Amino acid sequence: MEQNSKLPGIQLGRAVAAVAVFYFHSYIALTNFDPRHLWTFDWLAKHGASGVDLFFAISGFIVCHVALARDFGPKQFLWKRFFRIYPLNALVTLIIAAIVIAGVRISDDSNVWHVVKSLLIFPQTAPINSVGWTLEYEVAFYVIAALVLPRGGPAALLAYCALSLALWNVIEPHSVIISRFITEKHAAFGAGVAAYMIVSRLPNRTMNANLALSLLLTVTALFVFISGPSWLLPRTPTPIACGIAVIGLAIMPIVPSWLVRFGDISYGFYLVHWPVVCLSPWLTGNNDLNLNRSLGEVWRWTAFAIIYGLALLSWRFIETPINRWARRTSIPSHSGPRHDVARSGSAGIQQTVGAPVRLDRANDVTGL
Repeated sequence: MEQNSKLPGIQLGRAVAAVAVFYFHSYIALTNFDPRHLWTFDWLAKHGASGVDLFFAISGFIVCHVALARDFGPKQFLWKRFFRIYPLNALVTLIIAAIVIAGVRISDDSNVWHVVKSLLIFPQTAPINSVGWTLEYEVAFYVIAALVLPRGGPAALLAYCALSLALWNVIEPHSVIISRFITEKHAAFGAGVAAYMIVSRLPNRTMNANLALSLLLTVTALFVFISGPSWLLPRTPTPIACGIAVIGLAIMPIVPSWLVRFGDISYGFYLVHWPVVCLSPWLTGNNDLNLNRSLGEVWRWTAFAIIYGLALLSWRFIETPINRWARRTSIPSHSGPRHDVARSGSAGIQQTVGAPVRLDRANDVTGL
């Protein structure tokens, strides 16, 4: 079991979000199988896309938490974010482009400009790796956080998210670029920021108290997500549920180590799952293979195992070395006392189970 290391509950949240999104998309892999023999969990198949909202909420929480670092500053923060997000996305994008050029249409458009924009995570209608649209919102949020946190701390970042949601409801921008900075997606990011502000002010508790409160908050989050109370503002029940869940996850004192590891590799899992599920119909559509069309569930979870294995390799041989290099080469901040803005009230996180939380900020700052 993993305790007091890398906010284990947050890692669990990443794992849950990754599985939810995979399951939501897994029907693509089962196109050539007999649906009568599928044991589909309909609720998760319908709502699994909300795993993205949980990812966004986790990002909001962790971006605030990382502001506690002594070397936090806009340049260092964006430097580390660039190398956390861009290299693996670029690799997967180029692999998908190569597959499309080879004649397997797992992406609608592979012209050079489309590939370049996908490599740069530049806002567009549909990137080469279709799930990459979420990265466009992540990158925009990082830029906003780098500008706002040093000056106003989490409260100012939460205010921006609230203002963004309000403006989106009024004008709903049609520009792809503007829509990444004024968007309803900031409801989920803001829920994570609010979760940080709440957790940072919670009093010290015993491990058992943390566990009980964490479970209670998880049940509450599920209730809000499923019921969507009518008294809440439109489009807010899911972000609010994710925010409540993040509070519960942040104070969760102990999680099985294999789930913490899944959280570590969740970004690679998320990026890789789309090309794998999209390749599946091409692979299974070959009648010469004589596949048993009743074994769709076997294929679904075989695809899951393949994605997990690729993500594990990516974490070990690509992401971890790059993250370490980025951390070593970032320039220390000399901005002085501005850290107090984000550090105020941090004891609730530092000592929720009676010992300091050791967060690997180089690896864990992003929700994806």
